[in-house]
Amino acid sequence: AATYRPIKDASHAGPDGVIERTFGCGVLLIGEQLAGGRTYSELLAQVAPETWHGAETVHSDQFILNRYFAGRQTLISAAYNYRLHLASAIWAREGLSAAEASVLHFSGPIKPWMPDRMLRWTGGAAHLPPHSAFSLWYEEWLACLASAHLRAVALRGHQGERSVE
Repeated sequence: AATYRPIKDASHAGPDGVIERTFGCGVLLIGEQLAGGRTYSELLAQVAPETWHGAETVHSDQFILNRYFAGRQTLISAAYNYRLHLASAIWAREGLSAAEASVLHFSGPIKPWMPDRMLRWTGGAAHLPPHSAFSLWYEEWLACLASAHLRAVALRGHQGERSVE
């Protein structure tokens, strides 16, 4: 709880104990009973230099949120925050593939919306992306562009309509 460093055996934890059943903050829903001014103020108070004394993580949001909500969280299916770097563990635990997920979490430095990083990763060659989920992302992106284009054309068509004799 003090360092946010992974440990295998809870008996090796420091005086602040351990945080069990931690969660990634890629997708987070705070229930109505915990939403509001008090929660906000208490979380904001954690954004202070003393919070980071001894911390060993760069994941500041996860560090604060996991400590604050420890024991009060409900973990749901990885389908709603499918972290690609954990694909084999998700498959073993839930039998869930990236293609079945509702939310894909492109963790790590290589993102499909950053083509310069993709090209550097592949060395400029026409290789397959690092994970099949990248092709899912590109398919959805192209569908999004096509839909936006059709809406824009339809809108322009309606704006240009006029009555003629």
